[in-house]
Amino acid sequence: IKEVATQINCLGLGMDEFTANNFILYPNPVEDVLYLKLKTTTTNQQISITDLSGREVYKNVIPSQSSGLIEIPVDQLSSGTYFIQLENEDGGSVVNKFVKL
Repeated sequence: IKEVATQINCLGLGMDEFTANNFILYPNPVEDVLYLKLKTTTTNQQISITDLSGREVYKNVIPSQSSGLIEIPVDQLSSGTYFIQLENEDGGSVVNKFVKL
């Protein structure tokens, strides 16, 4: 048996380094309002939230003149785990997980 050392740089699904470093999500877990902080904004960014079954429960386009802090109302969501995806106009995306209390 021969051992081989391998280095893998894994940023996540569909992320490039630029996108992965531009996405802060808080608080997590959340009760009423989820905040998405973008370090940089570009035009035509889209937010979507899906539940564990893959059903889309929220979708919105971020205005190009956004301050970079997005408030997402989640008070109507049932308690559980959700995925939030931020997608840019070039097709790059980043996915993060949050818990709704």
